Amino acid sequence: MGKCDNPGCDGHLGKFPDCIAEALWGIDQDDQTGTTDWEAWYALYRFDQAETHPVHVYAPNLTVTIPAATYIAGEDSRGAVFYTGYTDPAAARQAWDDINARYAEWDVDE
Repeated sequence: MGKCDNPGCDGHLGKFPDCIAEALWGIDQDDQTGTTDWEAWYALYRFDQAETHPVHVYAPNLTVTIPAATYIAGEDSRGAVFYTGYTDPAAARQAWDDINARYAEWDVDE
């Protein structure tokens, strides 16, 4: 079980590498694409300022502060959740556009 540096974290089993990943998974995303049958299912999140969120709906007293940034999170075919934070909006947009382009190439009706 891996613990992250979030105060009060008692560790993460399974799909989440840290408290931010687990919190992102419970927040409504700004956009989504892909599928776990492909390379991954992806979600886009934008935070103009740091926000504090519960790490998990069943543990509302454990919170994490998500720094201001744009995040792309995903879930792969094994159920593992991952994310990348971008402080440069142009870099985030380019990464998101690249993901969508790869998915569009894969998701072609034959």
